[in-house]
Amino acid sequence: MRRIRAALTAFVDSGVTSNTTATDARYVRFVNATLLLIGLAELPILPLLLVLELKPQFLTNLIALGLCALGFVLNRHGHHLQAKLLLITVLTANTSYFAVVMGSVAPTHLILERADRVASTCWAIGAG
Repeated sequence: MRRIRAALTAFVDSGVTSNTTATDARYVRFVNATLLLIGLAELPILPLLLVLELKPQFLTNLIALGLCALGFVLNRHGHHLQAKLLLITVLTANTSYFAVVMGSVAPTHLILERADRVASTCWAIGAG
């Protein structure tokens, strides 16, 4: 359990250096943690889509997983703004994807409401 915790902590802290301000470090950690959660949410879906032979959906989720990895690499190499923009793009594309596929029954309002709360919290942390 300690190894998993250490690995997750190292992942989330990746890109935070001694030169990173406290405010920027919060955002870097937040972006890394969000990318980790999105990536972990995508992983179990991929085999299911393969079994169901849903190739377009499989490719869409595979691309999303690749973009999560790219966001992590950008953050790790100090390109924090690009990583933030990539994260926002992935979240928006994911929300739009479900709205298009499912139509009016898609629970996108819940996703957007949660994203708004998270953004408000991050803004409060950054401002405080």
